[in-house]
Amino acid sequence: MKPTHIKNIQSRSRNLDVERMDDFTFAVDSSTDLQQRHFVKLTPDADGRIHSSCTCEWSQFHGVGCVHVMATLNHVAQQKGRKLSFWQT
Repeated sequence: MKPTHIKNIQSRSRNLDVERMDDFTFAVDSSTDLQQRHFVKLTPDADGRIHSSCTCEWSQFHGVGCVHVMATLNHVAQQKGRKLSFWQT
């Protein structure tokens, strides 16, 4: 399932703290419970695409594209001196 309402998700993800746990796993603050963290896994494939998964309830029932995945993608992009863009180049 492809995410919809990208700008809303992107906006909600901006204030979440992200911590790298290993090469592909990140701990991300919950957007609804300050005492909880979710774990996001980013897995690159041979074509350069990144596949993601998250332990949050929304992601478990609705697919990818939750605020935690978005926060993680933003974090990784910033670490590389880049910005996320959803416009085709």
